[in-house]
Amino acid sequence: IQYAHARLSNILEHAINKGFDLEHLDENNILYNTPDELELLRKVARMPGIIEIAARTRQPHLMAFYLLELARIFHPFYFKNRIVSDDIEMTNKRLVLSLALKQIFKKGLSLLGISAPTNM
Repeated sequence: IQYAHARLSNILEHAINKGFDLEHLDENNILYNTPDELELLRKVARMPGIIEIAARTRQPHLMAFYLLELARIFHPFYFKNRIVSDDIEMTNKRLVLSLALKQIFKKGLSLLGISAPTNM
C-alpha cells in the first residue's frame, strides 16, 4: 500500500517535470473507458462506504483490506498503461485518476495511523 502511494508520488513528480500543471488539470468531460480504468474507478467509488462500515463496526482492518485490494489493482494498471505520454488527453485523464488514487492511499493510511511515504 505504501509502495503504491510512493509510486503515485513519483508519477506525479515526473508529470510536473514534463511540464504538466497538476493544479489546473481539466477534470471536466473526462471519459474513462478502458476496462483497467473502470476497474480502478469502481474500487475508488467504494471508499466512502468502506470508511463508514469500518467506523460503524469498529473494524479498521476493513480499510487495510480495501487499500491492499486497491493497490493490487493499481500496480498491474501501472505496468500495463502509460500514465504520462505524448497523448495529452490520455495523460490528463490518467493524471486526474492518479491524483485521486494518491489522495485515497494517503487518507486511508492516515486513518490507520500508517505513514504515506513519497519514496521507497
